[in-house]
Amino acid sequence: MDDIISSIIEIDRSAKEKIAEAEKQKKKIVDDAAAERKNLIEGKMKEADERLKKMADDERRLADERFAEINKKCDEGIGRLDEIYNSRHKEWEDKIFNAVISG
Repeated sequence: MDDIISSIIEIDRSAKEKIAEAEKQKKKIVDDAAAERKNLIEGKMKEADERLKKMADDERRLADERFAEINKKCDEGIGRLDEIYNSRHKEWEDKIFNAVISG
């Protein structure tokens, strides 16, 4: 009879150990899954940040290029106005002078 009781106690102790080990494994699996989830989220956030930075850099570059084009056209327009002024300002001054004098 003592052997049966000892055997039952041993089976119970072994079962408790197995349950405790299973709980440890369960906790490890849950913790590992949570860590992996966190790493995945951080990785996706980093990818998104890099993509946004690249998009912002691309937009900034395009804006700078467009701004340079606009400045070039303005400079060309001002250059044409300077050429017209330089070639005709004497004529305009004479016309204004003659209009004031004949006035």
